[in-house]
Amino acid sequence: MSQLQNSGTQQNRPFEAFCAPASSPIFSDIVSSARHGQLLLPSQTAPKSSIFLDTGVLQPDPVISVYFHIPFCSKKCPYCHFYVIPDQVRYHEILREGLVLEWEQKKPLIAEKNITSIYFGGGTPTLFGANAIGEVIRRSRESDRPLPGIEEPEITVEANPEESTEELFSALSHLSLYNLTVEPHTSFHKRKVVQPKPEESLRFLHRALETLDKLRFERYEISAFAKPGSESRHNLGYWTFRPFLGLGPSAFSYWEGERFQNLPNLQRYYKALKNRESPISFREKLSYPENLKEQIAVQLRLKEGASLPEIPEELANSIHTLLDQGLVEMNGPRIRLTEHGKLFYDSVASEII
Repeated sequence: MSQLQNSGTQQNRPFEAFCAPASSPIFSDIVSSARHGQLLLPSQTAPKSSIFLDTGVLQPDPVISVYFHIPFCSKKCPYCHFYVIPDQVRYHEILREGLVLEWEQKKPLIAEKNITSIYFGGGTPTLFGANAIGEVIRRSRESDRPLPGIEEPEITVEANPEESTEELFSALSHLSLYNLTVEPHTSFHKRKVVQPKPEESLRFLHRALETLDKLRFERYEISAFAKPGSESRHNLGYWTFRPFLGLGPSAFSYWEGERFQNLPNLQRYYKALKNRESPISFREKLSYPENLKEQIAVQLRLKEGASLPEIPEELANSIHTLLDQGLVEMNGPRIRLTEHGKLFYDSVASEII
């Protein structure tokens, strides 16, 4: 991949994630479904940037996030490489029961924890229906322990823009923007789709940045923009290594320094849970200094950058190289990307890792 295409190649999302106030249309039915469980969806207010300190977001130890993978789609987009299946009623009941079984299996892990964000991804989660999503929310809120000073959880539901309304878009407070990566096994890859040249992609990026700036969207992460105070609390957790549990087929988790993934198949996922077995199919736990390298590389995606604790000589040499190339800069005890470096993030990350 050309270096000019490095900026924001995080991953391809088939749909936008809407993190809107509870009064927004997309949440109206879900709110109604969840109310009798004493849940009111909060606004999307996220932590301010001033809470970044040292190794990440300053939060009480018990704070976690939860992700639910809802794999249903009316059709698979030609660039999508996520696990998705046709939206059929017979699959809905299997997933609903599977999520209940997995939640009961994982519930001991979140005892004495506070859930700060709940994210429904896919797939097209809205196809699961308001009642099903409301039930999932009720169960998750029954299990956590609200802590003093911790806000109600941010709740995000991905939606297909083609099925959304102008009213919904008017409530949009944060968005993601990055180049399309044509992944293997996708329709675009099989068709050998021709992508824009690096120079053209750069022009697109500059035009998007100018437009978003006029709309008062701030770039708080390489590929994420938000109006002040509306940064995605859930996504910030990914970049600052907040523990999170992923439920559903193919869902990833990050827990106690270990990354693991569920079986990427609804039937096998459900069968494992029905047999009281773990649905996990992959585990990975990095040792030092690889885990430190990953932490610094990932946090460099943020506007605030990453803190630099005592680091091994090999990593120090890599950082000096990046400083000499003008791709990163020091800001007190923190290191962050320069404007030029934001165009070459993948190269920066590769140098560090």
